[in-house]
Amino acid sequence: MSRFSRPTAFEVLSSLTVAGLLLWSVYACAMQGWVHHRDPAGFEVQFPRGYTAEPSQGPLIVIRSPDRMAVVVVQGFFNSERLTAQQWLSQTPYRLAAIFPQAKFEKTHQYRRQPDEAVGAVLYSVGGRQGRAVMLCSVFGRSGMLYAIGAPANQFAAQRPELLRILQSFKFTQPTPIGGGSGTAPRLSYVRWHDPREGAFSIEVPQGWHISGGMFRPGLLDPRATVDLVSPDRRVHITTGDANIPPFIAPTQTTAMTGLREGSWYPSAYGVKMMVRQPVSGLQFALEYLQSAVSRRCTGIRLVDRRDRPDLSAALTRTYSQLGGGILSQQVSVGEVAFECMENGLPMAGYYFAGTLLIDASGTRMWHVPYLHGFTATEDQIGVALAVLEHLIRSVQLNPEWLIRQQRLSKASGEIIARTHAQITQSMSDTFWSRQRSKDEHLRKFSNYILGQTDVVDPQTGETWKVAAGHNYYWRQDYTDRITGTRTYDRPDINFSPLLEY
Repeated sequence: MSRFSRPTAFEVLSSLTVAGLLLWSVYACAMQGWVHHRDPAGFEVQFPRGYTAEPSQGPLIVIRSPDRMAVVVVQGFFNSERLTAQQWLSQTPYRLAAIFPQAKFEKTHQYRRQPDEAVGAVLYSVGGRQGRAVMLCSVFGRSGMLYAIGAPANQFAAQRPELLRILQSFKFTQPTPIGGGSGTAPRLSYVRWHDPREGAFSIEVPQGWHISGGMFRPGLLDPRATVDLVSPDRRVHITTGDANIPPFIAPTQTTAMTGLREGSWYPSAYGVKMMVRQPVSGLQFALEYLQSAVSRRCTGIRLVDRRDRPDLSAALTRTYSQLGGGILSQQVSVGEVAFECMENGLPMAGYYFAGTLLIDASGTRMWHVPYLHGFTATEDQIGVALAVLEHLIRSVQLNPEWLIRQQRLSKASGEIIARTHAQITQSMSDTFWSRQRSKDEHLRKFSNYILGQTDVVDPQTGETWKVAAGHNYYWRQDYTDRITGTRTYDRPDINFSPLLEY
């Protein structure tokens, strides 16, 4: 069995077994007659010449073969009924009756609990011909995605590779305005906005949006940047930074002896007000910020999901360590939250990203919140909100003259800001909050399910393999590519090491 690292979307669909290599050659031949379709509705996909893409009302996209018997379905949905993935999947026979007439499930299966995912095999009938389909439903909070492929039952096995290839090529894109009608959002044009208070920084913002903020200075050596951005129709509200958040100092025996409890103000030099408080993680701060600040403008907050981000925390900590010269011990903690609320009389979806930085200077621990970015937006404007927020963060430019005036800042400070902002926006684009990355992961699992495969990794070396599913535990013979599965945690031999399924 051959191994490979970090499979691409294409490699996910063709395991490197003899059967997988045969599928690869089928794809290569088929792709010679394929076309690339970019749809103004907001997606792009590749399919064989003669196929058609049919976006319909709501986020439902259907791709059909020339005879309309083979079909690929992608559907996003708002889970207002708070159904589980299996419950939503069980309703597809009537939800998608026009696509899969007289549908009946052969079987359904809870594929994964975290996230909530279910798969099912369906039989249906079109014009007297029996069809077969396989579906994957994934639910995340109040939203979800459904993916399905279908074909005549006697041709399903033969057409499956082609249908999977179509599905794997699918990507969401920005919708294209058509004719400038009132029902279509216009393309955004960005202009550079300069901090009106101290000229400390500038950013690019959408033209015509209302913007406020700048560099505030509660103390001589305590500058705090904040930006508040609202779309003309008030359906998007973006904030970055908050001038009301002070720097903090962790309580010690000395502060306790002087009567400074948590919540007290520490009398530091040059008028810098530092609140005495134990350090908190980025996730904990994000949760607190929802209740203390966001709730003032967006009421009835309901938490949809919360994520600690040790991967990004480690990356940002390394950046500070590399650029900070190793003089101080610096530790970044990052977390993010998704929620729902009501703002301006409209139901909103929201997201906030928070990062805390803990600095240990010879036993004195100080911390602050250098990263606080988020938005609230109506369901149809979430993509716009995320795109504008990412653009805003990436476009930040510090004024070198202002940096010089700050004396305590160095060139490394600007480098830290640029590099960490790039890491943050990259994370926003291509990790947990990206629909496309999430879709690829769903499709990897979907492909594995219908091909009877699973992925395993050697935790010591990072090497990965595709293997036959159905075992509870997997083992690798040391220094070889021989993989063995067992039902119980019994090592096949002394020279076998355990693998992890993912």
